[in-house]
Amino acid sequence: MQLLDLCKLSNQRVEDQDPFCFWQVDGYKLDNKHLVMWYEKVHGTRAKFVYRDYARLKHNLQNTEIYLDHNYHLEFLKHLRSTHGSLKLMYSGGTDSATILDIAYKNSIPIDETITLVIEDINLPSNTEQRNIVLPSLEKYRSVINKDTQVVYTHEDIERHFDDRFAFFSGPCDAVIPVGFTAAKYTALKGYSPRQGYLYHFWNR
Repeated sequence: MQLLDLCKLSNQRVEDQDPFCFWQVDGYKLDNKHLVMWYEKVHGTRAKFVYRDYARLKHNLQNTEIYLDHNYHLEFLKHLRSTHGSLKLMYSGGTDSATILDIAYKNSIPIDETITLVIEDINLPSNTEQRNIVLPSLEKYRSVINKDTQVVYTHEDIERHFDDRFAFFSGPCDAVIPVGFTAAKYTALKGYSPRQGYLYHFWNR
C-alpha cells in the first residue's frame, strides 16, 4: 500500500536525519503533516507530536527565569554573528524574516547575504510579496546587507515536482500549492551553494 510505503520512507528519514520534532504513530516516525493526517484518517488513530529535546529543555530551564522585557532575539542574533564566520538570511518578506532583518538593522549587525526565492520573473503576480516587500526592504536595510541573492525557479520546476501525485506526502513538511519552498528546494536551491556559514530559515509568514 502506498501509504505504508511512504510511512516507511518518512520513518527512515527521521532515523537518518534526527530532526528536533516529528510525529509518532503505531511505530512510525513521520516528518510530513499531510502523511500524518492521511494515516490518522485511514487507521482512525491520532499521532503524537514529539519534540526530541523536550526532557533536556525542561532540565536546562528548570532554574531559569524568563524576562519579558529582555530581547532574546537580539541576544541570539548577536550570538550567531559572533560564533559563525558567515550569517545568511532566507528572506521572504514575511513576518519572521522581516523581524530578524529589522533587529539586525537597528543594532548594526551585518548580514552577509539575504536569499530570496523568485519564480521566473520578479514582475509576475506570484512574486507580489517579493516585489512589494522584499525589494523595498533590501534598499531600506542596505547598510547591514553585504549581498542579496535571488534564487530563481520556474513553472516547469513546479510542474515536475507536482507531477508526482504523492508529492505532498513524500518529503518533510511538503505543503505549498502551487509555488514556494516545496518545489524550489528540489530544483533551484539544489544549484545554490551557501558555502560555509549559518543560514536562517524563514519560509512561513
